[in-house]
Amino acid sequence: MNKHTESLKVLASGAAISLLFGIVGYLLMFLFQLFTARHFGPKNLGLFEMSFTFLNMGVLVSLIGIQGGISRYISVYEERGDFSKLNGYLKFIFRIPIIASLIIAALLFFLSQNIASFFNFEPVFTILLKIIALAIPFRVINEIIYQIFFAKNKILIRNIGYNIIEKVVLVVGLFIAIYFGLSIRYIIILLSLSVLFVFIFNLLHLKLKIRFKKSQELTFAYRDWLFFSLPLFFSSMFAFVINWTDNIVIGKIMDSSSLGIYSTSFYLASFLIFFQTSFFAIFVPVVSRLYAKKDDAELANVYKKAQNWVFGLALPFALLFIFFAKNILINLYGVSFSEGAIPLIILSLGLLFNVYTGLNPALLRIVKKTNFIFKTKIIAAGLNVILSIVLVKSLGIVGAAISTSVVISLEQLIYMLKVRSYLKIRHNNFINTKLIISGLMLIVFVKYMVGYFFGAGINIYWLVIISMLYLISYFSIIFFAKIFDKKDYLIFKQPSKNGG
Repeated sequence: MNKHTESLKVLASGAAISLLFGIVGYLLMFLFQLFTARHFGPKNLGLFEMSFTFLNMGVLVSLIGIQGGISRYISVYEERGDFSKLNGYLKFIFRIPIIASLIIAALLFFLSQNIASFFNFEPVFTILLKIIALAIPFRVINEIIYQIFFAKNKILIRNIGYNIIEKVVLVVGLFIAIYFGLSIRYIIILLSLSVLFVFIFNLLHLKLKIRFKKSQELTFAYRDWLFFSLPLFFSSMFAFVINWTDNIVIGKIMDSSSLGIYSTSFYLASFLIFFQTSFFAIFVPVVSRLYAKKDDAELANVYKKAQNWVFGLALPFALLFIFFAKNILINLYGVSFSEGAIPLIILSLGLLFNVYTGLNPALLRIVKKTNFIFKTKIIAAGLNVILSIVLVKSLGIVGAAISTSVVISLEQLIYMLKVRSYLKIRHNNFINTKLIISGLMLIVFVKYMVGYFFGAGINIYWLVIISMLYLISYFSIIFFAKIFDKKDYLIFKQPSKNGG
């Protein structure tokens, strides 16, 4: 086995595990959102989404960017045998975020009424925020442990906790809540309980499954760690502004019902991202080790292959969302959610471009270009705030989709150009072009046939059948047209022994 195949096998096996569990997790969360939307309606779904926004905000601020360096530092310190720094770093990554999370949780709890008044939401939103505040410290610890699992290539353990336990608790609890006719506040309690259950699972596996070589002496490189983490923290804050400004602006300028409709479109389009996330989880440790070894050729090879896999997997789903947006929303959520069709199309285009370019920030972090990421995030966040306010006022939720898609695409384009100039790495666009041509030809044919036989309307059963046939045809074309070479399929057939 040559070194190129070995690295790609590690990448592919870890990504395959994340992809499989990611699909299961997405389907479970999809069921949760689907039945929440259908049973509680756009208004209550909007309240849930805004509560979830504040949970993510609290976790982000508490972590102060530390989670972004865990995969890198653990991989590098173990590769170099620097166990004194490794053990010092492990102390560092828990202490500061836990203290910060307790402070943030207290602030959110006591300021909940002021926040609800700012958005002119119903009094129940105050209670929802207080419940969410209690979950923040546990969610923060979960995020730290997840990154340790990634660094140690324990992908299976991470996915069981995040994609199975958390999502199963939510779905089962939702059906119980619907059966007994419980209100939206119990759904937020359910969300907090799911975080707590995963916390217990993660903590047990961290103690039982993860081993680090001990060192009598602890070295604390605070300056290095903070200088690496703080730009990531501010970058993450600006990323939050980019990703969640639409929710906040819609909630403030419009109402919770509009937010509920928009959130369904955004959630569907976000399905494209988890293909990227599945590879990203194992991509960082693999390329970190290659960078530490100064193996530039292998690093470029892994990058190109990963990008092709991610784009090829996401493309057919993006095309379905673009060509059948209204049919999907009406059949799944009901006619009241049909206003989200245009936002779904716009968001799918923006997030597909994100998938095409989305591995570049990982490379920039590994080569310590976090300041560049930070500066780019500042520009993108500022632009997103301005565009969101202007466009939501004039175009409603369509404006929010345009703002998010434009800013994400522009940001990722900047990262791609930086990687090309600094690392001299480019995409394999020959394969990407063949994927696009195959997908477009097939979806246009499917759209024509659906219009010919069903006209403007198609029910949920035929929509599912046609979508499945389209996906099977797409992946069959990829296989029989030999868009990927034999080495790619060999890699996927031989999973790593270190997957979990």
